[in-house]
Amino acid sequence: MFTFIGLSCDERKDSAVHGSVFWKIEYEGKTSWVFGTMHAPNPAFSKIPEPVKTALAESRLFFSEIESDEKNQVKVMQGMLLPETETLETKIGRTRFTRLKDIADKFIPPISSSFLNKNKIWAASLIIAWPRKSTDPVPIDILLYQKAKLNGCETKGIETPEEQLGPLDAFTEPEQVQLLEEAMEEAEGGYTMLNSLLEKYLAQDMKGMGKDFFSRKTSFTPQFRDKFINVLLKERNKLFFERTLPDIKSRNCFIAVGAGHLIGDEGVISLFEKAGCKVTPVEFKFDIPIQNQLPNLFYMFHL
Repeated sequence: MFTFIGLSCDERKDSAVHGSVFWKIEYEGKTSWVFGTMHAPNPAFSKIPEPVKTALAESRLFFSEIESDEKNQVKVMQGMLLPETETLETKIGRTRFTRLKDIADKFIPPISSSFLNKNKIWAASLIIAWPRKSTDPVPIDILLYQKAKLNGCETKGIETPEEQLGPLDAFTEPEQVQLLEEAMEEAEGGYTMLNSLLEKYLAQDMKGMGKDFFSRKTSFTPQFRDKFINVLLKERNKLFFERTLPDIKSRNCFIAVGAGHLIGDEGVISLFEKAGCKVTPVEFKFDIPIQNQLPNLFYMFHL
């Protein structure tokens, strides 16, 4: 979810927005695939589309941002927590903490204030990034990982949990407060950006997603915007590209990363193309349940 917020800070607009969330990557007889995910549960993601399923079956190595095994999940959860001697309320103040608790109270089930109080500031931003429900289906990135495992495919994380969380910890506390303010405003406004983003993602309207990003105003300072976009998007795009390219050149791979990493001149699709790969968008449609085709997607529900 941080990636999507950050993209609105890219001043180059949508000059290199690609029109699909699923891409075929070819290099000297080897065929790989890149799928742009949303790290969120949604009923439309409960069934893997046939072209994606076929690509998974043909792949020998599955890359995700981090290896989604139990050990790494525990590391991520532990990495979100403050030291035992510190509390979130002390760091952000009673007024902000009350706002945060009011948002978390609306989740199903509600998230307790005692649990919230244990989390780092940036972690609290992620916790309220979408209206969570206990009945939420598995996010599509996890579903793809599970399917790859069932296929007997080798799985690998592009980043370690420490590498993924490190840049967030490196943000100063005032910068993390900006992240939290942004997330709380989105939640208090009924997740307007998230609803619009999800609709466009399901329609694979990447250009529309780009416009949402680029036209959206944020509460970030100009200095933090630049830092944010460089640290969480551009630098990681380059890392994703550099760490997957050697395997793409030697065997058939399937790469699942957040959809925001596909967009732009410095997105992974452009980076593969510049490296001599042939990149081709793959057409498919998500299987969207009729009952979920509603004007307001708040109760359907994604960093």
